Order: sequence, then C-alpha cells, then structure tokens
Amino acid sequence: MEFNEIPEKNICCKFNPFKEIDFHFDKKIKNIFENIHKNEKNKKSNKFFLRMKLFTNICSMFVPYILILSMGIFLLHIDKMDWSYMILFPLGIIMLLYILIKGIKYARLKKKGYKK
Repeated sequence: MEFNEIPEKNICCKFNPFKEIDFHFDKKIKNIFENIHKNEKNKKSNKFFLRMKLFTNICSMFVPYILILSMGIFLLHIDKMDWSYMILFPLGIIMLLYILIKGIKYARLKKKGYKK
C-alpha cells in the first residue's frame, strides 16, 4: 500500500455522519500534497509547469465551495430572497474552513514526518 492510499474503512452513518465526507476530502488533499512532495524532489521536470498544474488542482478543489459562497453573497443583495444568505453564505464558509483545516492539518503532519 502506497503512502497516499487510505485504507478503506467501514462507514457507519449512525455514529459519525460525516465520516464518508471526511474520507473523501482526506483522499483529495493527501493526493495533492503527495504530488507536491514528489515534484519537489524531481530535478528534471519543468518547475513552472508543475507549479501551474498543482495550482489548478488546488483551485479545482475549492471552486465549488467558493461558488456556493459567492451565490450566497449575490443573493443577499436581492430583496426577494431573504432566506438565501441564511443558508448559502454560512454553508460556503463552513465548507471552505473545513477544507482549509484539513489541508493545514495534513501539511503539519507531513512536515513533522508523520507516517501511518
């Protein structure tokens, strides 16, 4: 089993309803950071191209949540939809913070040399 592979776990929604979502984001974030660490060690590759590729991977992970957040802000200015900012704006903020916390957590563990 490679380092970036996460062993499959039995998912039970009764005890932890967000376990499947957590597993999904762990897998995406770990793959992005593993690509970054692999490309730092590769001396023959074009660094600019690799940085642009990794930047697009990271941005593509955040785009749906930024769109939800911006929809909440946009609909906040429409007088007929008072409920939208109450749902979409906090939802977008929560999703973005969740992904950022997962990324920071994994980066700190990787920096310390933690391996499972």
